[in-house]
Formats: sequence, structure tokens, C-alpha cells
Amino acid sequence: MKVIFNADDFGLSKAVNLGICEAYEQGVVRSTSMMAQMPGFDHAVALHQRHPGLRIGVHLTLTAGKPLGEGYQTLIDSAGNFLKLGELTGKASAGELDLTEVEREYELQIQKVSGAGIEITHLDSHHHTHTLAGLLPVFLKVAKKYKLKVRLYDRSSLGEEYASLKSVAHFDDGFYSEGATLDTLRGVLCGSKYDSAEIMCHPAYVDADLYERSSYNVPRIFELRTLTDTRLQTLIREEQIDLCSYAEL
Repeated sequence: MKVIFNADDFGLSKAVNLGICEAYEQGVVRSTSMMAQMPGFDHAVALHQRHPGLRIGVHLTLTAGKPLGEGYQTLIDSAGNFLKLGELTGKASAGELDLTEVEREYELQIQKVSGAGIEITHLDSHHHTHTLAGLLPVFLKVAKKYKLKVRLYDRSSLGEEYASLKSVAHFDDGFYSEGATLDTLRGVLCGSKYDSAEIMCHPAYVDADLYERSSYNVPRIFELRTLTDTRLQTLIREEQIDLCSYAEL
């Protein structure tokens, strides 16, 4: 089975970047997804130059920091910041988001990552916002335009128009918070009926930027510890798991 341990939030902060790179160097992470408009972006780009084997997707972001684009009417608050997840979800459900703004911002974030000299492997999103009402078609349209693979939760949602887009057979988000344990990973990896899977993860150290910007902060340290645990690496060898990134799908 091919397994992608994808570390979300590359570029969020320096401590997040360093944790992800350690999970690559000392652990099982081979894939990460980058936030194009967060304070650790330039640091992440510099780290990637030293770790080119760590493959990178774009973590499309509509709920953290400020957008790259200007003049938006439906995506930002009065201070020019992206809306919080709850408000964005409510506006999406009510059909109050201008989807042309979403598409524009998605493209700007992709172009910034690509412009930094990074070969993009796939698209996913911060807080899973690409699954909100009305946003999935925009996400799929952009993925098809840029010929990128995608993180999906249900391939049946693709429809005929986007059936050619590649993803894993199974996406697993159980390695999170109290579930970020070796036992959780054992349950996913042992005896799986899938030929490919992505396990979402958030390894990191903690600095002020992470602590102030994300309520999910300290538990990331324990994710990092599990992802670099030699017992996990032994399990992967025993189960004949092929660690990979979206580039190898």
C-alpha cells in the first residue's frame, strides 16, 4: 500500500516548518502542503531548498491571515483578514460567497508557491474549506486547470467532468489531538483494504506565531514525537508500506 503522511501548514511559522522538516528527516513524512500567505512562507521556501525530497502541495487558505488578492467583498472582515471558519461556513451555506473571489485567491496562492521555484504536487485546504457548500467545484476547476492532484474525502463527488483528477483511495484524519497516537496509526496501516491512503498530520514545534494563530498548537509536539518514533518505522517495514508523496501516485 502507498501511504502519504502529509504535514499540513508548512509556512505557518518557523517552528511549524522546523517540525515538519524533522518529521521528514527523522520520520515518515514525505509530503507537506504550504500556506502561501503566512509569516513562515519564506523560511519554508529556504528549508525546502535544503530538503528537496520533501514534496509540496498548496494548502489553500481562506480562514487564516490576510489574502494575497485585494478588493474582496465576501472573503474578508473589516480589518482585511480572512473570515473565521464559522463565518465563512455560514456565508458559504447561504450562498453569500463570491466564488470568483475564491477562484482568484486560489490561483494567487498557487502562483506564489510555484513562483518560489516549487514543483507543486497537489492541492488541499486549511480547515477543509474546499468541502464547503459551493467551493468544491471551484477547487476542482482550479486543480484541473493547473493539472494537480487533490485531497478528496469522497471520489464520488467528482462527477464525470473531473473524474480524471488523481487522489488517494482513502483519506484519514484520525491522527489528530487525542487520536495522534501510534495505536491510531496501527489501526490505519495494518490490514488496510486500500491500495493508497493519505494520513493527515500536523507535526511542529511551538513558537509565538503558532500559539497565537492556531488553537491546535501544543498537541503538534506529540504528533512529531509519534511520527519520528522508531516503532512506527518498524511497523511500516513489517507491513511493507510504501511511503510516498502525491508525486508518486
